[in-house]
Amino acid sequence: MHLNYIGGIVDRNRFKNLTYHKASNQYIRTAKLPIQEYFHLTKTHILTVNHVYEILLNFSKSNNWYDALKQVIPARKGLNIKNNNEVKCIDN
Repeated sequence: MHLNYIGGIVDRNRFKNLTYHKASNQYIRTAKLPIQEYFHLTKTHILTVNHVYEILLNFSKSNNWYDALKQVIPARKGLNIKNNNEVKCIDN
């Protein structure tokens, strides 16, 4: 049986990348959403598990990362579109 889990630990404080390295050592697959490929966020890139789930659900329906991300990432994150090295401000 193949199981997938969504979870996250913020590893940017005292022990940077600790949980990422532990997962790697235990051969647990990790991945990042392609947020930075499509958007520049003026605030933190950290999302709730609910946001991640909704993004993955939208992506499974549309097969389009741009639309899936744009529909879910909160406006308070300062969402700006990346377009050919140009950043455009948008409202959610």
